[in-house]
Amino acid sequence: MLHSLKSDLELKEQLEEIPDPRRIKGRRYKLVPLLLLLILGFLRGRKNVKDVLESYAEDRDMLDFLGLIPFCHLRSNMIYFPPTF
Repeated sequence: MLHSLKSDLELKEQLEEIPDPRRIKGRRYKLVPLLLLLILGFLRGRKNVKDVLESYAEDRDMLDFLGLIPFCHLRSNMIYFPPTF
């Protein structure tokens, strides 16, 4: 278990080094939790972003764990991140 936790922390640290291409005004949620959600979805066999978002729409525990619950809404079985204006 310790090795797994160490690997998770290393992945998170590596993801934090990725520059966020979004404008400052458009950053309502952090990039790392979104990237982790996508990685987990692709590891679960999802083929595209839409499939990933649909697969996690009902998994509120995972969204909460990643810190995404305050920023997303569930709409027609899909996670919806409202546009930032």
